[in-house]
Amino acid sequence: MNQSTFPYSWEVEPASYQKFVDLEDRRLRAAATQPTEIQFSIVLPVFNTPVEYLQQTVQSVLEQSYSNWQLCIADDASTDSSTLSFLTTIETDDPRISIIRLQQNVGIAAASNAALGLATGDYIVLLDHDDMLPDFALNIVAKSIAEKPTAKLLYSDSDHIDATGNRCKPFFKPPWDYFRFLSQNFLNHLTVIAHPVLKELGGWRTGFDGSQDYDLYLRIAEHIDPDHIRHIPHILYHWRTVENSFARSNLNRAIQAGRKAVSAHLEKKGCFADLGAAQNAVIYNSVIWKKPPAASAGLQVFVTGTGYFDSRIDSALRQALAEYKPNIKFAAESAAQAMLMFSGASEEQHGAFPDTVVFIDAQLAEAPTIALSKAVNAIKNRVCGVACVKAKSSMRGLQGPLHDTNIPCEPSTSRTTQSSEERLASRGYMANLLLDQTVNWVSESCYAVCSSLLEGLAAESFSNMRELGRSISMAARAKSQRILWIASDPLSESQAEAAEFQIKPRDRVIMSECVSGPAPFLYNHPNVARVYWRVFMSASSDMKSI
Repeated sequence: MNQSTFPYSWEVEPASYQKFVDLEDRRLRAAATQPTEIQFSIVLPVFNTPVEYLQQTVQSVLEQSYSNWQLCIADDASTDSSTLSFLTTIETDDPRISIIRLQQNVGIAAASNAALGLATGDYIVLLDHDDMLPDFALNIVAKSIAEKPTAKLLYSDSDHIDATGNRCKPFFKPPWDYFRFLSQNFLNHLTVIAHPVLKELGGWRTGFDGSQDYDLYLRIAEHIDPDHIRHIPHILYHWRTVENSFARSNLNRAIQAGRKAVSAHLEKKGCFADLGAAQNAVIYNSVIWKKPPAASAGLQVFVTGTGYFDSRIDSALRQALAEYKPNIKFAAESAAQAMLMFSGASEEQHGAFPDTVVFIDAQLAEAPTIALSKAVNAIKNRVCGVACVKAKSSMRGLQGPLHDTNIPCEPSTSRTTQSSEERLASRGYMANLLLDQTVNWVSESCYAVCSSLLEGLAAESFSNMRELGRSISMAARAKSQRILWIASDPLSESQAEAAEFQIKPRDRVIMSECVSGPAPFLYNHPNVARVYWRVFMSASSDMKSI
């Protein structure tokens, strides 16, 4: 794999990013020091780490402005004399440092559990043996916990430090999103976990090395309420870009371990699904929802809008949904007609109406066959109330994920020279246009919906499909049902193997200048292909504490 493309979507303009982090770090460092009632236990497994890196890692902990911490180091039977000598030296330097020495190499999961056995803190902080924390990291985490005491899993944004010591490759992460997390482990580091939760789960599981944290986070997500997961929108962790790191030298192994973890999670939840590689982002996952054995076979499909419905698309859709024997009806006049047809069919069948309904734009440019099958099966698996499909129609264009009604639902073209073909192929920021994700609103070109969400919606209230989609979206949220957006058809196993994990370099995220303040929301917006920052405030302004 071409190392210059890994990770392939994190590039920013260096000088501009450095301006941003200088301002942001000053602002975070100026934040009021938090009371030290909470103790953080930092878990640090070590194995033959180059001393210059390990020394910087430990020093980043010693320099924390928040003082109530404990560093729990597990040496996984290192053989490097300089590593062993350094550990001996620091053991007596600070009473907050505890070290356990394992007699044989047991792997990162078991070594992490050994370090966890030393922990006495309220929260467990995960730290890799060659990475670093900014000096304000624990203080900002303590502030976040004070703001939300019920938080049991917290995660922050992160960036990298290259071989010359420069900050680069920031990852401004989204809020908690279950569906996107199945496709991409966006938590990683810095991650902070309530100690009782980690203890109850038994710590890390062996057999997932390379993605042992991914497996742990999935099990935590099973165990706690989503409201107890908190995103801290600040860069509190610095990955070190090391050419021979485990992530780089064992990328394929880590990917397979991650998919094993996701598969185990879905099986435990009683879901029926396979796992494949996402198109144009094969290091990430595509969940292929399958028909549950007990699912009802019926399926109602409404083709809406005026225009010619291509017979090839009709045939492809019937074939893709054949296991459900779809009943396809045309509602060319309006959304109201579709709803009248739905109500009439429901009354005719005396409550035996299919539990899933599909709405398809008559001007669909192509049939998203596998993705639509995934959408229907996601409804049948009861993991969501609505499942939208990334699709293109001649009238509405590309239907991307709709997180906010005020933001266009398509790849950004602002200040770019992208052709329409390039826009359709846009991967977005951190591949988020290629990943299944939770959205707030239905994109109306192609979606499946649980028929119970349609009950009670008055047909005469809708003059077009967008109004119907808005009402379905609100009904889903009122019933605490997720809206899933499905990015694209997954790659087959043979296609994924042929790709050899060669990721095409993404358009660089360009920041002409930077703003002083929190990480920009645009980074989290899935429609952004390129980001341009302009100066809204001078470098000397807005130095308020957070």
